[in-house]
Amino acid sequence: MTFYFFRTSSVKPRDKAMNPLPSRRPFFIELGLSCNNGSSKKVLAKSIQRRSGFAVTVVGSNSHSHDSLVGWKLVHDGSIIHCQGNAPYCSIFELVSPILKGEDGLLAISKILHALRNSTAAKVSLNNNDVSLFHVHVSVKGISLESLKKVCQNFIKYEDAMDAFFPACRRTGSEESNLYFRSCKEAILNPDGTRAITNGQRHQAIEACTSIYDLVVLMNPAGRCYKLNLRNLVTRRQPTLEFRQHHGTTNADKVQAWVRFCVHFVHNSSGSPDPIKPLKNLRTPRDQFILLFFQVLPGDPVLQAYFEGRMDLFARLTGLRHVSSLRISNDDGRHGHDLPHNYTTVTDSLSAAAAIQQRESYCPG
Repeated sequence: MTFYFFRTSSVKPRDKAMNPLPSRRPFFIELGLSCNNGSSKKVLAKSIQRRSGFAVTVVGSNSHSHDSLVGWKLVHDGSIIHCQGNAPYCSIFELVSPILKGEDGLLAISKILHALRNSTAAKVSLNNNDVSLFHVHVSVKGISLESLKKVCQNFIKYEDAMDAFFPACRRTGSEESNLYFRSCKEAILNPDGTRAITNGQRHQAIEACTSIYDLVVLMNPAGRCYKLNLRNLVTRRQPTLEFRQHHGTTNADKVQAWVRFCVHFVHNSSGSPDPIKPLKNLRTPRDQFILLFFQVLPGDPVLQAYFEGRMDLFARLTGLRHVSSLRISNDDGRHGHDLPHNYTTVTDSLSAAAAIQQRESYCPG
């Protein structure tokens, strides 16, 4: 058995740009937030529009928020049940983007969030509490069943690594997770109805699906509240996969990094020319992280550094030991992964990001 050693380097996220988004993979976002100073949605919309240059429409009900994804919208969000600090005057709203593409889409998000953060109607107190939301919808229009299976297999394969990007309240097993973004990995059943307990069993269950409906029910058996929501594919609301795990935030760096991750994850997984291979159960989240950025999101050390910084930050906050030197084998059970001898993980202290995190509450992070 061969072992490879991986060392960290000093590449920083701002040393160069992240890989550009593929323009042929559209997306849109939903941000659920609350504002303690009581500004109405109409006042917020006018303020954002004036500062960003983008038209912002107020929609009466979130049931109609996706009727037309042409412009930015502010809608009521009933999933945010309280404001921070028990504020007597509290506005609850969801900001829904139009369909966006590529780097221009990310630039539009940045302008909108800058306008929101600097709005005189919102800057008194804009909250991202533990039940706030940030959902990313990635278009899978025209993608085949086999390609969708690859996305789902990779999501199950690396779900533990993605959990490590977030604080405890946004991970599997938390109260928030059980209510709003359940584990897809733990939802999967074997063909005989028993719970799939190994990655190999989950992988085979996904592979056995013969229709998109079967795949959706397998990944989301109890509705849409899963980390990866496929229900839109059968309700025909829109042909998207929805990533639901991230907390609500007005931090443009966080929003852009997560959008990049989600879009690249779907695009690269669905377009993989090779079959997706399951991991052994003994793989740690950090082992998974290395393979995730080596196999699914390769060649983007800046994005990798950002998420490794988040992993390290939350590891320190939860008292876990920081690992700066890793050793994994090329033995992945029935399927081997031959990693190059010179493959290097990228880590960074992210002092600026850590300072932001320390100013925020531990959850949502």
